[in-house]
Amino acid sequence: MTKAGSKGGNLRDKLDGNELDLSLSDLNEVPVKELAALPKATILDLSCNKLTTLPSDFCGLTHLVKLDLSKNKLQQLPADFGRLVNLQHLDLLNNRLVTLPVSFAQLKNLKWLDLKDNPLDPVLAKVAGDCLDEKQCKQCANKVLQHMKAVQADQERERQRRLEVEREAEKKREAKQRAKEAQERELRKREKAEEKERRRKEYDALKAAKREQEKKPKKEANQAPITSLLSPTLATALAVRYASKKSGGSSKNLGGKSSGRRQGIKKMEGHYVHAGNIIATQRHFRWHPGAHVGLGKNKCLYALEEGIVRYTKEVYVPHPRNTEAVDLITRLPKGAVLYKTFVHVVPAKPEGTFKLVAML
Repeated sequence: MTKAGSKGGNLRDKLDGNELDLSLSDLNEVPVKELAALPKATILDLSCNKLTTLPSDFCGLTHLVKLDLSKNKLQQLPADFGRLVNLQHLDLLNNRLVTLPVSFAQLKNLKWLDLKDNPLDPVLAKVAGDCLDEKQCKQCANKVLQHMKAVQADQERERQRRLEVEREAEKKREAKQRAKEAQERELRKREKAEEKERRRKEYDALKAAKREQEKKPKKEANQAPITSLLSPTLATALAVRYASKKSGGSSKNLGGKSSGRRQGIKKMEGHYVHAGNIIATQRHFRWHPGAHVGLGKNKCLYALEEGIVRYTKEVYVPHPRNTEAVDLITRLPKGAVLYKTFVHVVPAKPEGTFKLVAML
C-alpha cells in the first residue's frame, strides 16, 4: 500500500489545468495538505484507490467543484462533509456506504450524484434511484438533497424536543428545590415561634406568681410590706461601712477554744438595731440587702438606720435575656416559682429632742 507523496509522486506534475488525476494510485490515505496547497485543482479524481475513510480536514478543500471517489472502500463520509459547498459533481459509485451525513443537505450547488453499487439504507436507496444515466444522476442529486434536508429537519425537531424535555426536567428540579427550601424556612420559622411562645409563657407564669404573692393578706400592722419601706438614697445605698468588732463578735484569742467566727443571722425578725449593727454574715448570698441595709465586707449585711429588722421574700423574675436564669428556669418543674430573701430595717419614729438655748 502506498501513502501520499510516495507512489502518488509530485502532485504538481499531475495537475493539468484545474484537473488533478490521482486515480489508480494505490492510495489508502488522501494527501490533504498537498491538495490544500493546490487551490487551482477544482476537479479531483481519487477513483480506483484503497480509501476506507476521509480525514475530517478533507472537508476544508472547499475549492473542489467536481469530486470522483468511485471504486474505493469508503464506509462513511465525514460528519461535516457539507462544508464542500462549491461541490457540483460527486461520484460515489461502488463503495460501502450505508448512509450519508446530515450535513449533506448543505451541498446546495450539487447537480450530479451517483450512489449505485453501495449497500444503502432501503429508504435512501429508494430516494437515490438507479443512476443509470446522466438524467437519473441529476435527479438523484436533487432527490437526495431534499431527503437529507427532511432528515436534518427531523433531527433538529428531535433535538429541540430533547432540549425542551431537559428544560422541563430542570424546571421541575428547581421547583422541587425551591419547595424544599421554602419548607425548611417554614419549619425554622415555626420552631422559632414555638420557642418564643414557650419563653413568653414562662415569663407570664413568673409574672402571675409575683402578682399572686402581692395579693396575699397583709401581715401584722408592725410588719410593714416592702412596698411601704422607705428606699434608701443613692448615696446611702452605695455607702459601705465596715462593722466594728464589738458589734460583730470579737476576734480575741480564746486560748484555742474559739470555734471561729459564726456565719448566719445575727438579728432576727423584729429585733431592734442601731446604725452599724451587723444583721447577718454569709459566705454566699442567702440574704440580700433591702431598705436601709448595707452590704459590707465578705457579704455581711448591716443596718444603715436605727429601727426594727424585717425579712421579706419576693418573687424573682429574671430578665428574659439572662441566658443562665432562663436555662435554670426551664429545668424546674412546671409552675415552680423562684424567691429571694431580703433584709430591711424599718426606721424608728424620731422622738423630739430639745436643746437649751437661753435661760430667763
